[in-house]
Amino acid sequence: MNSQLVCFWALWSLGLLWARGSWFTWRGVATCITTFPSREAQVVRALATLRRQFVAPEILYLCLEDDRYPGRVLPEKLKREIRRNPRIQIVWSRETALGPFNKLIPAVPFLIQHDRQAVTVDDDVRYSPFLFLFLRQTVRDNPGEVCGLRGWQIHEAGPDSHPYVRWMPLRAPSSGKRVFLTGVGAVAYPQAFLRSRLLVDSTVFNRLCHENDDVWFWAIAALEGLEVTFRPPRARPHYLPITKPAGAEELYRRNRGGGGADRAFQSVMTEFPKIREQLKNQ
Repeated sequence: MNSQLVCFWALWSLGLLWARGSWFTWRGVATCITTFPSREAQVVRALATLRRQFVAPEILYLCLEDDRYPGRVLPEKLKREIRRNPRIQIVWSRETALGPFNKLIPAVPFLIQHDRQAVTVDDDVRYSPFLFLFLRQTVRDNPGEVCGLRGWQIHEAGPDSHPYVRWMPLRAPSSGKRVFLTGVGAVAYPQAFLRSRLLVDSTVFNRLCHENDDVWFWAIAALEGLEVTFRPPRARPHYLPITKPAGAEELYRRNRGGGGADRAFQSVMTEFPKIREQLKNQ
């Protein structure tokens, strides 16, 4: 077993000491996550790790599409996990086919109403019990910025001529227009980002990015003039993927190896030339 895995499970074991809930609350912040019925087993495990955090945002918005849950009836295992975590609040969306875009958008009105920042996470990973502790310090050190714990350096030639699969993962602290954060590692978004009118335009999102919410959120940050900051977590790995059934990796393959992310980048830069200029000037 490699040293990273040993580190993760050591942290995980400590997390089990407070398996019923978190010790401390991260005020003014909400976790946002989405899922769908075929991922019941994965999301239950993900939610369990989000419940067992040393520090946790004050609320967790579980964003679900109405059409995927007829009569708003949830699977039993998911209902059981929701009962275990009083921080969870379900947000139902009437829009359909939003995919990963749904993790944040239905919650935006509540985030603005209560003046909360958002932290997006994925439903198919297990998180270290110190995930939010690491991220909170990064947010405090970089107020008003989009902050994350997993990122990539957009190649100096830009998405135009250098495919996403060849970008280098970030290791050292980095900030700027060429920092691209991915949601699987948790990303914190400030109020200035959430108040963008374009952010919640699902029609434009579907036309330009379709299934790639990370590219859309990166584009919104660029259009709003927000700094994007990556900081490595103090202990790695801060998450581990959950084993998924055959075929469940299809979206990942389409976006990364299948060129979906590159097409999304091309679309947003064609639609918004300002973003292309920002990359050229940095």
